[in-house]
Amino acid sequence: MAIIRRSVEELDSNAIARIVANTDLQKINTRGSLVRELLRSINTTLGQLYNDFDIGLSQSLISRAEGIFLDGLGDLFAIKRLPSEIDSNFRFRIVNQVLELADTNATAIRLKILVLDNVRDVIVRDFTFGIGSFQAFVLPEVGALTDTQLNAAQLVIDEHKALGVFGLAIKPIELAVDLSMEVMFRKDTNLAERPAIRDSVKLNIINYIDTISLGEPLIFDQIIKNALNTSSNIIDISIKEMRVNEDLVLFRDFTPNDDELLIPGNITVT
Repeated sequence: MAIIRRSVEELDSNAIARIVANTDLQKINTRGSLVRELLRSINTTLGQLYNDFDIGLSQSLISRAEGIFLDGLGDLFAIKRLPSEIDSNFRFRIVNQVLELADTNATAIRLKILVLDNVRDVIVRDFTFGIGSFQAFVLPEVGALTDTQLNAAQLVIDEHKALGVFGLAIKPIELAVDLSMEVMFRKDTNLAERPAIRDSVKLNIINYIDTISLGEPLIFDQIIKNALNTSSNIIDISIKEMRVNEDLVLFRDFTPNDDELLIPGNITVT
């Protein structure tokens, strides 16, 4: 139900209009009148109630609820927040709970694998071995995916796939990106600050590569842009060498195959 929110001033104005129209109190607008003070006292409380209604309404929507309110909505769908799980991730799982309850579809299997240790994302591709088959590429959060972690994902598939369907959890083929680059600073940049800026450039490049998903390209201009945006003290970036899987790559975009994942390798910033 929609609630038309009223401010204290609107409540005052409406109440005064009604009193003037229905009583003989013609001096209702006199500054400091007893009636006005009584109205303001009552309407301040009513105004706060409107605020509370507005907050309550917004917190009843999955798209806007936060904290314990989102937890309550999760209870309606029999889904609990995981330890240290942030609102956006929990909200994603709630809105997909209906699909998850179906248990055997790609969304349900993907969500069940996503809660496993060291899993950043799961890319499901249908019909990789023909009709009734699929592959689930499990992307690691940190480092390489271990055999134990991959086996845990396969167990999820085996437990929840439909009868007659073949599903395979698989590691992506990881291609390390090695970069050597030089930072050009403004002349007035303090020498003591430069090492920290170089470290920040390296971290930004690593973070960018980590955001690239399975089969997605490495954009050369984005590397430059991310490095330049690290600090206003940087005036230019020079890429000395770029290698992918130890193969020298010209200074251009690089697109891996559909089953390949680019990962940070040796990133050198001087």
